[in-house]
Amino acid sequence: MKPTKFAATAYIIFKDKVLLINHPKIKRWLPVGGKVDPDETPDQAVLREIKEEVGLDVKIMARKEVLSNKVVSYRYAQLEDLGKKFHFDFIYYAKSDTYTLKMDAEISEAKWFTYNDYLEIKDELFEDVKKELEIIFLQEIPYNPYMLINKENIDKIKEIDFEIVVINHCDTKTERFIQHLKQLFDTKIYFICKKYSYCETAAKTISKITENNDFFDTKNIIASLNKHNKKILVFDLSGIFYNITKDITNNKRIFLIEDTKNGHNIHNDNLPRISIATSNLKKLIENPLVAKGIFDAFITYSRDYNYEFGLNKRVLILGTGSIGSYLINILEKRFTHVCGYDVDIVASAKMLLNNHDMIKDLDKVSTYDIIFSTTGIDSALDLNHLKVLKDNVYLINCSTNNAEFSQEQIKKYKVANDGLTEIINLNNKRINLLNSGNPINFYKQTGTDSKAIDTVFAYMIDSLVEWIIFTEQKDKVDISTDDIMQKETSEKYIRHFFNSYVR
Repeated sequence: MKPTKFAATAYIIFKDKVLLINHPKIKRWLPVGGKVDPDETPDQAVLREIKEEVGLDVKIMARKEVLSNKVVSYRYAQLEDLGKKFHFDFIYYAKSDTYTLKMDAEISEAKWFTYNDYLEIKDELFEDVKKELEIIFLQEIPYNPYMLINKENIDKIKEIDFEIVVINHCDTKTERFIQHLKQLFDTKIYFICKKYSYCETAAKTISKITENNDFFDTKNIIASLNKHNKKILVFDLSGIFYNITKDITNNKRIFLIEDTKNGHNIHNDNLPRISIATSNLKKLIENPLVAKGIFDAFITYSRDYNYEFGLNKRVLILGTGSIGSYLINILEKRFTHVCGYDVDIVASAKMLLNNHDMIKDLDKVSTYDIIFSTTGIDSALDLNHLKVLKDNVYLINCSTNNAEFSQEQIKKYKVANDGLTEIINLNNKRINLLNSGNPINFYKQTGTDSKAIDTVFAYMIDSLVEWIIFTEQKDKVDISTDDIMQKETSEKYIRHFFNSYVR
Protein backbone atom coordinates (compact mmCIF):
# COMPACT_ATOMS: atom_id res chain seq x y z
CA MET A 1 0.00 0.00 0.00
CA LYS A 2 1.37 3.43 -0.92
CA PRO A 3 1.80 5.94 1.93
CA THR A 4 -0.64 8.87 1.94
CA LYS A 5 0.52 12.42 2.51
CA PHE A 6 -2.17 14.80 3.78
CA ALA A 7 -2.07 18.48 2.81
CA ALA A 8 -4.19 21.61 3.20
CA THR A 9 -4.37 24.37 0.56
CA ALA A 10 -6.14 27.76 0.49
CA TYR A 11 -7.20 30.18 -2.21
CA ILE A 12 -6.89 33.51 -0.35
CA ILE A 13 -9.12 36.40 -1.43
CA PHE A 14 -8.53 40.11 -0.79
CA LYS A 15 -11.27 42.31 -2.30
CA ASP A 16 -11.24 41.41 -6.02
CA LYS A 17 -7.90 39.57 -6.01
CA VAL A 18 -6.69 36.03 -5.32
CA LEU A 19 -3.24 35.20 -3.94
CA LEU A 20 -1.00 32.68 -5.71
CA ILE A 21 2.62 31.76 -5.08
CA ASN A 22 5.18 30.66 -7.63
CA HIS A 23 6.02 27.20 -6.28
CA PRO A 24 9.82 26.92 -5.94
CA LYS A 25 9.97 23.26 -7.00
CA ILE A 26 7.10 22.91 -9.47
CA LYS A 27 7.66 26.35 -11.05
CA ARG A 28 3.91 26.93 -11.43
CA TRP A 29 1.49 29.40 -9.87
CA LEU A 30 -0.33 27.61 -7.04
CA PRO A 31 -2.44 28.50 -4.00
CA VAL A 32 -0.77 28.61 -0.57
CA GLY A 33 -0.58 25.33 1.32
CA GLY A 34 1.45 22.52 2.82
CA LYS A 35 1.39 19.26 4.75
CA VAL A 36 -0.86 18.44 7.69
CA ASP A 37 1.17 17.53 10.77
CA PRO A 38 0.11 14.48 12.86
CA ASP A 39 -1.01 16.63 15.79
CA GLU A 40 -3.30 19.06 13.89
CA THR A 41 -6.50 19.17 11.88
CA PRO A 42 -6.54 20.31 8.23
CA ASP A 43 -8.15 23.60 9.36
CA GLN A 44 -5.27 24.25 11.75
CA ALA A 45 -2.71 23.20 9.17
CA VAL A 46 -3.94 25.56 6.46
CA LEU A 47 -3.94 28.56 8.83
CA ARG A 48 -0.43 27.69 9.99
CA GLU A 49 0.90 27.27 6.44
CA ILE A 50 -0.58 30.61 5.36
CA LYS A 51 1.02 32.38 8.32
CA GLU A 52 4.40 30.73 7.74
CA GLU A 53 4.54 31.18 3.96
CA VAL A 54 3.01 34.64 3.40
CA GLY A 55 2.49 36.09 6.90
CA LEU A 56 -1.27 36.53 6.68
CA ASP A 57 -3.91 36.01 9.35
CA VAL A 58 -6.97 34.93 7.38
CA LYS A 59 -10.51 33.79 8.01
CA ILE A 60 -11.63 30.52 6.44
CA MET A 61 -14.73 30.96 4.29
CA ALA A 62 -16.88 28.19 5.75
CA ARG A 63 -19.47 26.48 3.61
CA LYS A 64 -23.08 27.34 4.42
CA GLU A 65 -23.79 23.86 5.79
CA VAL A 66 -21.06 24.16 8.44
CA LEU A 67 -22.87 24.30 11.79
CA SER A 68 -20.05 24.90 14.28
CA ASN A 69 -16.32 25.52 14.52
CA LYS A 70 -15.90 21.84 15.34
CA VAL A 71 -16.96 20.86 11.83
CA VAL A 72 -14.19 20.66 9.22
CA SER A 73 -14.90 23.48 6.77
CA TYR A 74 -12.87 22.65 3.68
CA ARG A 75 -14.51 23.10 0.25
CA TYR A 76 -13.57 19.67 -1.03
CA ALA A 77 -10.68 17.19 -1.00
CA GLN A 78 -8.78 15.75 -3.93
CA LEU A 79 -6.60 12.63 -4.11
CA GLU A 80 -3.58 12.63 -6.42
CA ASP A 81 -1.50 9.58 -7.29
CA LEU A 82 2.11 10.78 -7.35
CA GLY A 83 3.55 7.35 -8.13
CA LYS A 84 5.37 6.44 -4.92
CA LYS A 85 2.70 7.97 -2.68
CA PHE A 86 -0.81 9.41 -2.59
CA HIS A 87 -1.33 13.15 -2.05
CA PHE A 88 -4.65 13.90 -0.29
CA ASP A 89 -5.31 17.64 -0.34
CA PHE A 90 -8.00 19.58 1.59
CA ILE A 91 -8.99 22.66 -0.43
CA TYR A 92 -10.13 25.87 1.33
CA TYR A 93 -11.21 29.41 0.43
CA ALA A 94 -10.08 32.14 2.84
CA LYS A 95 -10.40 35.91 3.15
CA SER A 96 -7.68 38.38 4.08
CA ASP A 97 -8.14 41.91 5.45
CA THR A 98 -4.81 43.05 3.98
CA TYR A 99 -2.70 42.53 0.88
CA THR A 100 0.63 43.10 2.71
CA LEU A 101 2.73 39.94 2.61
CA LYS A 102 5.63 38.73 4.77
CA MET A 103 7.01 35.88 2.70
CA ASP A 104 9.00 32.93 3.91
CA ALA A 105 12.55 32.67 2.55
CA GLU A 106 11.57 29.62 0.50
CA ILE A 107 8.87 31.57 -1.36
CA SER A 108 10.55 33.57 -4.12
CA GLU A 109 7.43 35.13 -5.64
CA ALA A 110 3.83 35.74 -4.62
CA LYS A 111 1.20 37.89 -6.32
CA TRP A 112 -2.37 39.07 -5.87
CA PHE A 113 -4.10 38.21 -9.16
CA THR A 114 -6.98 40.23 -10.56
CA TYR A 115 -9.32 38.65 -13.08
CA ASN A 116 -7.36 40.20 -15.96
CA ASP A 117 -4.10 38.95 -14.45
CA TYR A 118 -5.60 35.47 -14.30
CA LEU A 119 -6.64 35.61 -17.97
CA GLU A 120 -3.02 36.27 -18.93
CA ILE A 121 -1.66 33.15 -17.20
CA LYS A 122 -4.61 30.74 -17.27
CA ASP A 123 -3.13 28.60 -20.06
CA GLU A 124 -0.07 27.96 -17.87
CA LEU A 125 -2.09 26.80 -14.84
CA PHE A 126 -2.98 23.28 -13.74
CA GLU A 127 -6.58 22.43 -14.65
CA ASP A 128 -7.73 22.17 -11.02
CA VAL A 129 -6.27 25.61 -10.21
CA LYS A 130 -7.87 27.13 -13.31
CA LYS A 131 -11.24 25.64 -12.35
CA GLU A 132 -11.10 27.04 -8.81
CA LEU A 133 -10.08 30.53 -9.97
CA GLU A 134 -13.00 30.60 -12.42
CA ILE A 135 -15.38 29.72 -9.58
CA ILE A 136 -13.89 32.32 -7.25
CA PHE A 137 -13.88 35.18 -9.76
CA LEU A 138 -17.41 34.40 -10.95
CA GLN A 139 -19.07 33.49 -7.67
CA GLU A 140 -17.12 34.36 -4.52
CA ILE A 141 -15.90 37.85 -5.49
CA PRO A 142 -18.70 40.46 -5.73
CA TYR A 143 -19.53 41.16 -9.37
CA ASN A 144 -17.80 44.31 -10.57
CA PRO A 145 -17.62 44.73 -14.36
CA TYR A 146 -15.02 47.49 -14.00
CA MET A 147 -12.49 44.85 -12.93
CA LEU A 148 -12.59 43.51 -16.51
CA ILE A 149 -11.15 46.72 -17.95
CA ASN A 150 -7.70 46.17 -19.42
CA LYS A 151 -5.52 48.23 -17.08
CA GLU A 152 -2.47 47.73 -19.30
CA ASN A 153 -4.21 49.63 -22.09
CA ILE A 154 -4.97 52.47 -19.68
CA ASP A 155 -1.28 52.63 -18.75
CA LYS A 156 -0.45 52.97 -22.44
CA ILE A 157 -2.50 56.16 -22.85
CA LYS A 158 -1.50 57.85 -19.56
CA GLU A 159 1.13 59.85 -21.43
CA ILE A 160 -1.64 61.40 -23.52
CA ASP A 161 -2.78 64.68 -21.98
CA PHE A 162 -6.59 64.59 -22.00
CA GLU A 163 -9.77 65.60 -20.20
CA ILE A 164 -13.10 63.76 -20.10
CA VAL A 165 -16.66 64.82 -20.88
CA VAL A 166 -19.64 62.63 -19.88
CA ILE A 167 -23.18 63.24 -21.13
CA ASN A 168 -25.92 61.10 -19.57
CA HIS A 169 -28.74 60.94 -17.03
CA CYS A 170 -27.92 62.40 -13.63
CA ASP A 171 -28.53 59.26 -11.55
CA THR A 172 -26.73 56.77 -9.31
CA LYS A 173 -25.54 54.66 -12.27
CA THR A 174 -23.84 57.66 -13.88
CA GLU A 175 -22.45 58.61 -10.46
CA ARG A 176 -20.73 55.20 -10.22
CA PHE A 177 -19.51 55.52 -13.81
CA ILE A 178 -17.87 58.90 -13.16
CA GLN A 179 -16.32 57.66 -9.93
CA HIS A 180 -14.66 54.80 -11.81
CA LEU A 181 -13.49 57.15 -14.55
CA LYS A 182 -11.84 59.33 -11.91
CA GLN A 183 -10.10 56.34 -10.32
CA LEU A 184 -8.89 55.02 -13.66
CA PHE A 185 -7.69 58.25 -15.27
CA ASP A 186 -7.24 60.86 -12.51
CA THR A 187 -7.92 63.79 -14.83
CA LYS A 188 -10.49 66.58 -15.11
CA ILE A 189 -14.02 65.36 -15.80
CA TYR A 190 -16.93 67.49 -17.00
CA PHE A 191 -20.55 66.35 -16.82
CA ILE A 192 -23.48 67.40 -18.99
CA CYS A 193 -26.92 66.25 -17.87
CA LYS A 194 -29.87 65.28 -20.02
CA LYS A 195 -32.46 67.95 -19.31
CA TYR A 196 -35.24 65.55 -18.37
CA SER A 197 -33.27 63.48 -15.86
CA TYR A 198 -31.85 65.05 -12.71
CA CYS A 199 -31.41 63.31 -9.34
CA GLU A 200 -30.43 65.82 -6.66
CA THR A 201 -28.72 63.19 -4.46
CA ALA A 202 -26.58 61.90 -7.34
CA ALA A 203 -25.86 65.49 -8.44
CA LYS A 204 -24.27 66.33 -5.08
CA THR A 205 -21.78 63.46 -5.41
CA ILE A 206 -21.08 64.11 -9.10
CA SER A 207 -20.43 67.81 -8.45
CA LYS A 208 -17.67 66.88 -5.95
CA ILE A 209 -15.88 64.81 -8.61
CA THR A 210 -16.37 66.92 -11.72
CA GLU A 211 -15.08 70.35 -12.69
CA ASN A 212 -18.52 71.93 -13.21
CA ASN A 213 -21.45 72.32 -10.81
CA ASP A 214 -23.93 73.52 -13.43
CA PHE A 215 -24.56 70.43 -15.53
CA PHE A 216 -26.60 72.30 -18.15
CA ASP A 217 -24.20 75.16 -18.92
CA THR A 218 -22.43 73.78 -22.00
CA LYS A 219 -20.96 77.19 -22.94
CA ASN A 220 -18.72 77.27 -19.86
CA ILE A 221 -17.65 73.68 -20.45
CA ILE A 222 -16.68 74.45 -24.06
CA ALA A 223 -14.84 77.57 -22.90
CA SER A 224 -12.84 75.48 -20.42
CA LEU A 225 -11.99 72.90 -23.08
CA ASN A 226 -10.87 75.65 -25.48
CA LYS A 227 -8.38 77.07 -22.97
CA HIS A 228 -5.97 74.23 -23.72
CA ASN A 229 -5.02 71.93 -26.56
CA LYS A 230 -5.46 68.62 -24.71
CA LYS A 231 -7.26 65.60 -26.12
CA ILE A 232 -10.93 65.32 -25.19
CA LEU A 233 -12.39 61.91 -24.34
CA VAL A 234 -16.18 62.09 -24.69
CA PHE A 235 -18.71 59.52 -23.48
CA ASP A 236 -21.88 60.82 -25.14
CA LEU A 237 -24.94 58.75 -24.24
CA SER A 238 -27.47 61.21 -25.63
CA GLY A 239 -26.28 62.76 -28.91
CA ILE A 240 -25.99 66.23 -27.34
CA PHE A 241 -22.29 66.63 -28.01
CA TYR A 242 -22.75 66.72 -31.78
CA ASN A 243 -24.54 70.04 -31.42
CA ILE A 244 -21.61 71.72 -29.66
CA THR A 245 -18.58 70.27 -31.45
CA LYS A 246 -18.61 73.20 -33.87
CA ASP A 247 -17.70 75.48 -30.94
CA ILE A 248 -14.53 73.53 -30.12
CA THR A 249 -11.56 75.15 -31.83
CA ASN A 250 -9.97 71.91 -32.97
CA ASN A 251 -12.16 68.86 -33.55
CA LYS A 252 -9.10 66.70 -34.11
CA ARG A 253 -8.64 66.66 -30.33
CA ILE A 254 -11.87 64.74 -29.77
CA PHE A 255 -12.22 61.01 -29.21
CA LEU A 256 -15.97 60.41 -29.07
CA ILE A 257 -17.90 57.32 -28.09
CA GLU A 258 -21.65 57.46 -28.68
CA ASP A 259 -24.52 55.10 -28.08
CA THR A 260 -26.31 55.62 -31.38
CA LYS A 261 -25.65 54.80 -35.02
CA ASN A 262 -27.46 57.91 -36.23
CA GLY A 263 -24.40 60.13 -36.00
CA HIS A 264 -22.82 58.55 -39.06
CA ASN A 265 -25.75 59.55 -41.25
CA ILE A 266 -26.60 62.96 -39.82
CA HIS A 267 -23.21 64.47 -38.99
CA ASN A 268 -20.55 64.64 -41.66
CA ASP A 269 -18.01 66.52 -39.56
CA ASN A 270 -15.12 64.05 -39.89
CA LEU A 271 -15.09 63.77 -36.11
CA PRO A 272 -13.14 60.72 -34.88
CA ARG A 273 -15.69 58.59 -33.08
CA ILE A 274 -16.81 55.09 -32.36
CA SER A 275 -20.48 54.14 -32.23
CA ILE A 276 -21.84 51.58 -29.82
CA ALA A 277 -25.58 51.15 -29.77
CA THR A 278 -25.90 50.58 -26.03
CA SER A 279 -29.49 49.50 -26.54
CA ASN A 280 -28.16 46.51 -28.50
CA LEU A 281 -25.44 45.81 -25.96
CA LYS A 282 -27.91 46.03 -23.10
CA LYS A 283 -30.09 43.61 -25.00
CA LEU A 284 -27.26 41.11 -25.24
CA ILE A 285 -26.57 41.46 -21.53
CA GLU A 286 -30.14 41.85 -20.36
CA ASN A 287 -31.78 38.98 -22.25
CA PRO A 288 -30.09 36.28 -20.14
CA LEU A 289 -31.27 38.22 -17.10
CA VAL A 290 -34.82 38.33 -18.48
CA ALA A 291 -34.81 34.57 -18.97
CA LYS A 292 -33.53 34.03 -15.43
CA GLY A 293 -36.18 36.44 -14.11
CA ILE A 294 -38.89 34.44 -15.87
CA PHE A 295 -37.64 31.19 -14.40
CA ASP A 296 -37.22 32.61 -10.87
CA ALA A 297 -40.75 34.05 -10.93
CA PHE A 298 -42.11 30.73 -12.18
CA ILE A 299 -40.37 28.80 -9.37
CA THR A 300 -41.45 31.33 -6.73
CA TYR A 301 -45.03 31.12 -7.97
CA SER A 302 -45.09 27.32 -7.91
CA ARG A 303 -43.68 27.23 -4.37
CA ASP A 304 -46.05 29.87 -3.02
CA TYR A 305 -49.07 28.02 -4.35
CA ASN A 306 -47.80 24.51 -3.65
CA TYR A 307 -47.83 23.39 -7.27
CA GLU A 308 -45.53 20.47 -7.94
CA PHE A 309 -43.67 20.52 -11.25
CA GLY A 310 -41.64 17.30 -11.40
CA LEU A 311 -38.60 16.74 -13.56
CA ASN A 312 -40.62 14.41 -15.79
CA LYS A 313 -42.92 17.22 -16.99
CA ARG A 314 -42.80 18.01 -20.70
CA VAL A 315 -42.05 21.71 -21.31
CA LEU A 316 -42.57 23.72 -24.51
CA ILE A 317 -41.19 27.20 -25.26
CA LEU A 318 -43.01 29.14 -27.97
CA GLY A 319 -40.57 31.56 -29.54
CA THR A 320 -36.88 30.62 -29.54
CA GLY A 321 -35.43 34.06 -30.18
CA SER A 322 -32.93 35.74 -27.85
CA ILE A 323 -34.94 35.36 -24.64
CA GLY A 324 -36.50 32.03 -25.58
CA SER A 325 -33.12 30.46 -26.35
CA TYR A 326 -31.73 31.49 -22.95
CA LEU A 327 -34.88 30.18 -21.30
CA ILE A 328 -34.44 26.81 -23.00
CA ASN A 329 -30.86 26.60 -21.70
CA ILE A 330 -32.07 27.24 -18.15
CA LEU A 331 -35.06 24.88 -18.28
CA GLU A 332 -33.10 22.01 -19.83
CA LYS A 333 -31.14 21.77 -16.59
CA ARG A 334 -34.36 21.36 -14.56
CA PHE A 335 -36.63 19.20 -16.73
CA THR A 336 -36.02 15.97 -18.61
CA HIS A 337 -37.87 17.06 -21.77
CA VAL A 338 -37.76 20.65 -23.04
CA CYS A 339 -38.74 21.53 -26.60
CA GLY A 340 -38.95 24.72 -28.66
CA TYR A 341 -41.16 26.04 -31.45
CA ASP A 342 -40.72 29.11 -33.64
CA VAL A 343 -42.36 30.28 -36.85
CA ASP A 344 -39.04 31.85 -37.85
CA ILE A 345 -37.02 29.32 -39.83
CA VAL A 346 -33.69 30.94 -38.96
CA ALA A 347 -34.42 30.88 -35.20
CA SER A 348 -35.44 27.21 -35.44
CA ALA A 349 -32.32 26.36 -37.44
CA LYS A 350 -30.07 27.99 -34.84
CA MET A 351 -31.69 25.97 -32.08
CA LEU A 352 -31.34 22.74 -34.06
CA LEU A 353 -27.66 23.49 -34.70
CA ASN A 354 -27.24 23.82 -30.93
CA ASN A 355 -28.78 20.35 -30.49
CA HIS A 356 -32.04 21.58 -28.96
CA ASP A 357 -35.31 19.74 -29.55
CA MET A 358 -37.74 21.57 -31.84
CA ILE A 359 -41.23 20.69 -33.02
CA LYS A 360 -42.38 21.58 -36.52
CA ASP A 361 -46.13 21.35 -35.99
CA LEU A 362 -47.78 23.39 -33.22
CA ASP A 363 -50.72 20.98 -33.21
CA LYS A 364 -48.52 18.69 -31.12
CA VAL A 365 -49.04 20.95 -28.08
CA SER A 366 -51.34 18.28 -26.68
CA THR A 367 -48.36 16.37 -25.31
CA TYR A 368 -46.96 19.15 -23.11
CA ASP A 369 -47.60 19.93 -19.44
CA ILE A 370 -46.06 23.43 -19.19
CA ILE A 371 -45.97 25.98 -22.03
CA PHE A 372 -43.93 29.21 -21.90
CA SER A 373 -44.55 31.83 -24.57
CA THR A 374 -41.90 34.43 -25.44
CA THR A 375 -43.16 35.24 -28.92
CA GLY A 376 -44.79 38.63 -28.33
CA ILE A 377 -47.41 37.63 -30.91
CA ASP A 378 -51.16 37.95 -30.36
CA SER A 379 -52.85 34.58 -30.09
CA ALA A 380 -49.68 32.52 -30.21
CA LEU A 381 -52.02 29.67 -29.25
CA ASP A 382 -55.46 30.06 -30.79
CA LEU A 383 -58.67 28.41 -29.66
CA ASN A 384 -58.10 25.30 -31.78
CA HIS A 385 -54.76 24.72 -30.09
CA LEU A 386 -56.23 25.30 -26.64
CA LYS A 387 -58.95 22.71 -27.25
CA VAL A 388 -56.41 19.89 -27.62
CA LEU A 389 -54.28 20.76 -24.58
CA LYS A 390 -53.80 18.23 -21.79
CA ASP A 391 -55.86 18.48 -18.63
CA ASN A 392 -54.36 20.77 -15.96
CA VAL A 393 -51.76 22.23 -18.31
CA TYR A 394 -49.99 25.50 -17.38
CA LEU A 395 -49.67 28.40 -19.82
CA ILE A 396 -47.09 31.02 -18.85
CA ASN A 397 -46.83 34.29 -20.75
CA CYS A 398 -43.31 35.73 -20.68
CA SER A 399 -43.55 38.75 -22.96
CA THR A 400 -44.92 42.28 -22.81
CA ASN A 401 -47.93 41.19 -24.83
CA ASN A 402 -50.68 39.92 -22.54
CA ALA A 403 -52.78 38.51 -25.39
CA GLU A 404 -50.56 35.62 -26.45
CA PHE A 405 -53.07 33.00 -25.39
CA SER A 406 -56.12 34.21 -27.32
CA GLN A 407 -57.60 36.30 -24.54
CA GLU A 408 -60.59 37.42 -26.58
CA GLN A 409 -61.43 33.89 -27.67
CA ILE A 410 -61.14 32.30 -24.25
CA LYS A 411 -62.62 34.93 -21.94
CA LYS A 412 -66.04 33.25 -21.96
CA TYR A 413 -64.40 30.01 -20.75
CA LYS A 414 -62.85 31.57 -17.66
CA VAL A 415 -64.49 30.22 -14.53
CA ALA A 416 -62.67 31.69 -11.53
CA ASN A 417 -59.46 33.11 -10.21
CA ASP A 418 -57.31 30.92 -8.01
CA GLY A 419 -54.68 33.19 -6.45
CA LEU A 420 -52.50 34.34 -9.32
CA THR A 421 -53.99 31.83 -11.73
CA GLU A 422 -56.88 32.29 -14.12
CA ILE A 423 -58.73 29.04 -14.63
CA ILE A 424 -60.12 28.16 -18.06
CA ASN A 425 -62.57 25.29 -18.46
CA LEU A 426 -62.49 24.08 -22.05
CA ASN A 427 -63.84 20.70 -23.19
CA ASN A 428 -64.00 19.68 -19.52
CA LYS A 429 -60.27 20.27 -19.16
CA ARG A 430 -58.64 22.68 -16.76
CA ILE A 431 -56.16 25.17 -18.24
CA ASN A 432 -54.12 27.25 -15.79
CA LEU A 433 -53.26 30.65 -17.22
CA LEU A 434 -50.90 32.54 -14.95
CA ASN A 435 -52.91 35.74 -14.69
CA SER A 436 -52.33 36.76 -18.31
CA GLY A 437 -48.64 36.31 -17.66
CA ASN A 438 -48.17 39.21 -15.25
CA PRO A 439 -46.51 37.26 -12.39
CA ILE A 440 -44.00 35.79 -14.85
CA ASN A 441 -43.65 38.92 -16.96
CA PHE A 442 -40.13 40.16 -16.23
CA TYR A 443 -40.76 43.55 -17.82
CA LYS A 444 -43.71 44.17 -15.52
CA GLN A 445 -41.55 43.66 -12.44
CA THR A 446 -38.39 45.65 -13.03
CA GLY A 447 -36.46 47.86 -15.43
CA THR A 448 -32.94 47.42 -16.74
CA ASP A 449 -30.78 45.87 -14.04
CA SER A 450 -28.06 48.12 -12.59
CA LYS A 451 -25.45 45.39 -13.12
CA ALA A 452 -26.28 45.38 -16.82
CA ILE A 453 -25.85 49.16 -17.01
CA ASP A 454 -22.52 49.01 -15.14
CA THR A 455 -21.37 46.29 -17.54
CA VAL A 456 -22.19 48.50 -20.53
CA PHE A 457 -20.30 51.46 -19.01
CA ALA A 458 -17.22 49.35 -18.25
CA TYR A 459 -17.31 47.92 -21.76
CA MET A 460 -17.44 51.45 -23.20
CA ILE A 461 -14.36 52.53 -21.22
CA ASP A 462 -12.45 49.44 -22.33
CA SER A 463 -13.51 49.94 -25.94
CA LEU A 464 -12.64 53.63 -26.13
CA VAL A 465 -9.18 53.13 -24.65
CA GLU A 466 -8.52 50.24 -27.03
CA TRP A 467 -9.66 52.39 -29.94
CA ILE A 468 -7.40 55.30 -28.90
CA ILE A 469 -4.40 52.98 -28.91
CA PHE A 470 -5.41 51.75 -32.37
CA THR A 471 -5.76 55.28 -33.76
CA GLU A 472 -2.38 56.31 -32.34
CA GLN A 473 -0.87 53.65 -34.58
CA LYS A 474 -2.69 54.90 -37.69
CA ASP A 475 -2.01 57.97 -39.80
CA LYS A 476 -5.69 58.31 -40.65
CA VAL A 477 -8.72 57.65 -38.48
CA ASP A 478 -11.48 55.70 -40.15
CA ILE A 479 -14.89 57.02 -39.10
CA SER A 480 -16.42 53.57 -39.63
CA THR A 481 -14.67 52.22 -36.57
CA ASP A 482 -17.11 49.51 -35.53
CA ASP A 483 -14.78 46.87 -36.99
CA ILE A 484 -12.08 47.95 -34.55
CA MET A 485 -14.19 46.71 -31.67
CA GLN A 486 -12.79 43.24 -31.22
CA LYS A 487 -15.42 40.57 -30.86
CA GLU A 488 -13.71 38.99 -27.87
CA THR A 489 -13.90 42.28 -25.95
CA SER A 490 -17.70 42.32 -25.97
CA GLU A 491 -17.90 38.57 -25.40
CA LYS A 492 -15.67 38.91 -22.34
CA TYR A 493 -18.19 41.22 -20.69
CA ILE A 494 -21.29 39.37 -21.78
CA ARG A 495 -19.93 35.97 -20.73
CA HIS A 496 -18.76 37.25 -17.34
CA PHE A 497 -22.07 39.01 -16.70
CA PHE A 498 -24.04 35.90 -17.61
CA ASN A 499 -21.91 33.54 -15.52
CA SER A 500 -21.72 35.76 -12.46
CA TYR A 501 -25.31 36.94 -12.25
CA VAL A 502 -27.46 34.44 -14.13
CA ARG A 503 -26.67 31.09 -12.58
